[in-house]
Amino acid sequence: MATKKRLQEQVQSFAEVERDAAQILEPELREHGLLNERVFNAIGDAANLAAELPLSQVSQARKVATVLLLRMRDDLRCTGLLALRGYQLQACSLVASIYEAAFAIAAIDSDDDLAQEWIDHDDPNHPFRQALTVTEMAFRKLGIPDPEKHAARRYLVYRQLCLAKHLNPVFQRQRGLKLRGHQVTVKSGPDTSEEGVREAWFALEHAAGLGFVAIASFVQNHVPAKSRPALIKKLKGIEADVSSLGAKAQQRWGTEPPFKKWEI
Repeated sequence: MATKKRLQEQVQSFAEVERDAAQILEPELREHGLLNERVFNAIGDAANLAAELPLSQVSQARKVATVLLLRMRDDLRCTGLLALRGYQLQACSLVASIYEAAFAIAAIDSDDDLAQEWIDHDDPNHPFRQALTVTEMAFRKLGIPDPEKHAARRYLVYRQLCLAKHLNPVFQRQRGLKLRGHQVTVKSGPDTSEEGVREAWFALEHAAGLGFVAIASFVQNHVPAKSRPALIKKLKGIEADVSSLGAKAQQRWGTEPPFKKWEI
């Protein structure tokens, strides 16, 4: 009984730590949180505006895009919850998955053959396509000039996110330990430091930007033209705010990525 009571006290205490962290971080993350909420709602709008059709008439591309878009929506929500409670590295791990989903949606576009390949993929050890390849394909489908250049820049973001996602040993040794005086401690729990705020901004800004990419592709390919104008207006606002938050991050911390020591 005593052990059970101690465990309950520890859980309660840690919940209080997370609440305290959220109170500290909320003012820092308010703009990012509101933007991500708008992206979350826009994903729902896009899915709802897609014309209702019998399953036999739904294209393979739309089936795959819908599955990935709605998975992204849940991941986006969880990213915000984690960042607000001070779990920035876990938020970055989720955004790496959001990246993979967003660019898969845009790469598949309206290509039913490629969508069928995604559906038929049965190798649990390898992705449908390598992330860089999918990113380049997506920028071509979206009609972005110089897709290789833009893909390389976005892929650097993905590599940064994956340092946290895959527990890269070099990264984990540096970010998982803290030096206090002459003692080394293992870092655990909510992080409300300036470094933690920066990582939360990084995760939330890119989550919103990736949501924009996915929704733009979905609207272009799967939402009837008559239903697009209102959502396109929302997307333009989201795009402008993602750019604004990126500029604010550069003003505060410079242009180097947050995990710059391990830039690849």
